[in-house]
Amino acid sequence: KTQSALVNEKKLKTYAGIYHCAELNCNYTISIKNHELLLSSNVYDDTPLWLDGDSDLFNNFWWMSHLFFIRNQQHQITGFEVNSSRVLHLLFTKTRK
Repeated sequence: KTQSALVNEKKLKTYAGIYHCAELNCNYTISIKNHELLLSSNVYDDTPLWLDGDSDLFNNFWWMSHLFFIRNQQHQITGFEVNSSRVLHLLFTKTRK
């Protein structure tokens, strides 16, 4: 792999993990497959995610198309908010890498 591909893969890995929403009592998983981020759940088919900057991921789920990532003081991802359509500030907390 090129240096740029290795850096990109390392960056993608920071988003990977299991995220829990207490309000909906559900989990979503962000994983890497073929150098792409995928959003998965037990309800919906996997959907590709695309990155815009460091804090925003987008996808084609109608109610969850914009994920805004939250980081702690060490710049580690601690969760994300869904901000799409009529859904605003729905919090998902990162539970596992």
